[in-house]
Amino acid sequence: ISKVFATQIVGELGASGPIPLEDLSHLHITDLPRGSFGFQLEDLGQEAPLALFPQAPPLTEAVERANTIIAAASESDEAFADAMDEVGDRVYSAIKGFFVTIASAEATFRLESEKMHLSFDAARVSAAVARATAERTEEIDIPMPGTFLGVLAGSGKFEHRSESGSVLAGRISTNRRPEEFADWFNKRCVAHLRVMTLRKSGREWKRYSLLRIESSASA
Repeated sequence: ISKVFATQIVGELGASGPIPLEDLSHLHITDLPRGSFGFQLEDLGQEAPLALFPQAPPLTEAVERANTIIAAASESDEAFADAMDEVGDRVYSAIKGFFVTIASAEATFRLESEKMHLSFDAARVSAAVARATAERTEEIDIPMPGTFLGVLAGSGKFEHRSESGSVLAGRISTNRRPEEFADWFNKRCVAHLRVMTLRKSGREWKRYSLLRIESSASA
């Protein structure tokens, strides 16, 4: 949760070192639910420190985002690839470590939050481990000449036709706004993309994030 929270504020984290703003994302054990071994975790409030970071989303958003990633690991390869897009290697490593630890203990678990109720039996844990241990690579800034086909204002989804004729679809980077690309509709340009690839059992899934666009002449 701390890594997801930091990624939402500062962007992709470095490969190592302290987690930025980690003290703002601590959850505290407030109860031990009966009937099984578990923990009830709560945010006890960090209003004063958060006032220094008005751009910070509520911690509940990081919790639900982390839960969404955990859920996606048991749903499908496509869902997990979507969830892994733009989270960075440190979040991916944390998810992998979480599921490997659960599997090595031959454990099952339930995860409940305000918006999500998940139950992982042995089969779902096994499927999640297979996805979470897949090879993940990132290409940070790939120039792709072609024709920009547009971006949706609501979802931030874009399409770009490369010079080979293939249409690449994805989302704009989290620190960009759809209106920034409005003037490029149906124009030749160079789209700079971040490409995330997951590889598992001889198959691969690619996800594209639009970083910026420049004219073909300036590339």
